[in-house]
Amino acid sequence: VETGTWGAGAPEVAIGYNGFTITAQQNGVDNLFDDAAAEDLGIAGSMGGISFAVTADLDDNDSSYKASYSMGDLTATVVGTNAAAVGGSANKISIAYTMGDLKVTASVQNESGTAEDDQTVGFAYAMDAISVSYTTINPGNGDMGDEWDASISYSAGALSASYAMDEADETHLVAEYDLGGATAFFSSTSSDRTAGDYQAMGINFSF
Repeated sequence: VETGTWGAGAPEVAIGYNGFTITAQQNGVDNLFDDAAAEDLGIAGSMGGISFAVTADLDDNDSSYKASYSMGDLTATVVGTNAAAVGGSANKISIAYTMGDLKVTASVQNESGTAEDDQTVGFAYAMDAISVSYTTINPGNGDMGDEWDASISYSAGALSASYAMDEADETHLVAEYDLGGATAFFSSTSSDRTAGDYQAMGINFSF
């Protein structure tokens, strides 16, 4: 049992027992569908090939759920909520299939209060030190491919780097070099046609 404190002196509690975990923290438990919504109570566990979790907000009667089932290389997941942060009831069903170094994913999402009824198909492939991924999205009433995300990353020895882009010409380039002794040099560059360009360099320290 782990305890701490949160608003108005009420306790923060995390309990693990026989493969199940119960957490309680006022507005401190992420909604499983959208972490923009905060819950008070969460329960997670697994049984056979199924892993599951539920959360609840004791003040606003919000709740969320998530369940995953694995069958060899295939994993199916369903997640949903009735949180006001997503306009009411919402759910998402996704499937992932792994074939060696290739992972293929597909999902269908429905949100009653927004236009985010997305359908997605994507893949991720690892080639030694290089990994590439691509996801094509059908947003609401649009067409498949109207939105997309792509990335490539490299990691070997002390160097790691990644480059990501999307249909809005937004790009992100991040590089990091491990200097040893719990320190690393990093460089980050972003470009957005509405927000402009951003660049940062520095050293990360780990304690």
